[in-house]
Amino acid sequence: MNILFLIGNGFDKNLGFPTSYSEFYDYYLSKDPNQDLYDENVVRLKNEIASNKENWADLELQMGQYLSHVSDEATANVIHKSIKLSLIEYLNMVLKDFSCSSEQRDKFIQDLIAPERYLLLEDSNAIVAYKQRESYKTVNVISFNYDDIFENIVGFDSSSVKLNNYYTLSSVIHVHGTLKDGLIMGLDSEDQFCNNELLKSSFLKNKYIKPNYCKITRNGVDKKCISLINSANIIYMFGLSIGATDKRWWIYIAERLKASNAKLVIFWFDKDNNFTSQDVVEQFEEEQRVKRMFLSYSGFDDSITEQLMERIYIKILTQENSGFLKI
Repeated sequence: MNILFLIGNGFDKNLGFPTSYSEFYDYYLSKDPNQDLYDENVVRLKNEIASNKENWADLELQMGQYLSHVSDEATANVIHKSIKLSLIEYLNMVLKDFSCSSEQRDKFIQDLIAPERYLLLEDSNAIVAYKQRESYKTVNVISFNYDDIFENIVGFDSSSVKLNNYYTLSSVIHVHGTLKDGLIMGLDSEDQFCNNELLKSSFLKNKYIKPNYCKITRNGVDKKCISLINSANIIYMFGLSIGATDKRWWIYIAERLKASNAKLVIFWFDKDNNFTSQDVVEQFEEEQRVKRMFLSYSGFDDSITEQLMERIYIKILTQENSGFLKI
C-alpha cells in the first residue's frame, strides 16, 4: 500500500518555528537597505507591504498582483530576487537551532504510522479498515517547505528508513526546492501574472511561474511527485493552506481520487473559529467547506464532487488538539 504525505508551512509552525509570511515581513521590512538589493523599486515594494500586510497574507499570489505596478523586466527581476534572498536568510536564521530527542522522534514516527488516531471515531475506523487490506506500507513525503526539518526528525538521508516492521519511508521530495539547492517561489500559472506586457518576457515567465521554472531545471522532481500522487492509496495533507499558487497539485490529487478508490485526509488548521467540543454543527460545516474548497480547483461537476467528498476526511486542528506531528 502506498501512503503519501504532503506537508506545508503549517508543519514548521506546529513545531514552534516563526515561519509565516507575516513573521518574515517583520524581518524583511526591518533590514538595512544597504544590506539588501538597494533599489528604489524594492523600497517602494517594502512600503506597499508595510501599509497592506493583510493583502500580502499570501506572498506568492500577491507578488503576481504587484506586477501590475511594474513597468519593466529589470524591476520585476530585482523584486523577485530581493524577496527570495531575504527569505533564504530569514529561514536559515530561525531554523538553525533545531534539535530532536529520541523520545520525540519515536512519537513523531508513531504519528506517521497511525495518523488516523487523531480522527473522529468513524473516520478513524474507515481508514484503519482500508489500511488493513495490505500488510506492508510504503510511505513517501512531498514537502512544500524549503527546509529539512522533517528529514532531521526521522533520520532520513536519501536512503529508505524502516519505521517499523510494516512501514518504510521511501522518499522525501521537496517540490519547491530547498534552502541548500535553491528554492522555487512564485505563481502557479500565467493567469496569476498580472501584467500582460511583462508576460511576453520568457525570462520573467520562467522566473515567476513555478511549473515553468521546474521544467527548465530538468531535475525530474515534478514528474516524481505526479507519479507518487497517481500511485497513492491514502494521501494525508498537513500544514497546507490549499492556496491557488499550488492549485495544480490539488488538481492532481482530485484526479487521483476520481480515477481510483484512494482516500484523502486533510488536517486543517482552524485559524478563525476557535471551535470547542460543543461546536459540533459548526465544525461539520467547516469540514464540508474545506472539502468543497479543495475540489473546486478541479472543476468537477456537482455530482462528482459529492461522490468524492465521501472519500475525503477532515480533521479540524485548533490550539488545543494540534498534537499531530508535533514533538
